[in-house]
Amino acid sequence: MFDDVVVGLRDAVDNAEATVASAYYQATYSSRATLYKEVLLACTIAKVDDLGYFQPASVARPLESILGRKCTVRTYNRHLEALSSEERGCILQKRGEPRRLRFRFKDPLIKPYIILRGLEDGLLQPG
Repeated sequence: MFDDVVVGLRDAVDNAEATVASAYYQATYSSRATLYKEVLLACTIAKVDDLGYFQPASVARPLESILGRKCTVRTYNRHLEALSSEERGCILQKRGEPRRLRFRFKDPLIKPYIILRGLEDGLLQPG
């Protein structure tokens, strides 16, 4: 049964809407090792407010779970900044002043895609 779920996830990821897949690719692509995929996945799991915004500190626990090691905001803060920049397609929106920043996904439809990719890539375990 689990194999059927994995096959279904692969099909869903392969058939994702082109704009969502393209946004994910732009946000995560790098010719060297980075944490963009892991940070985005942690952002989808982070605790959000009523408007869908999360604080950078809310990403720490999910990222620790994904990476299997201790993380602080310093570990991924530059990734959040980059993910809200044109270079990475502004996949995240940034709001607030320094030390009081909040982020949310520009397109909420990308969150399920990121979770599916996390499962597909083995970064997130079902259950």
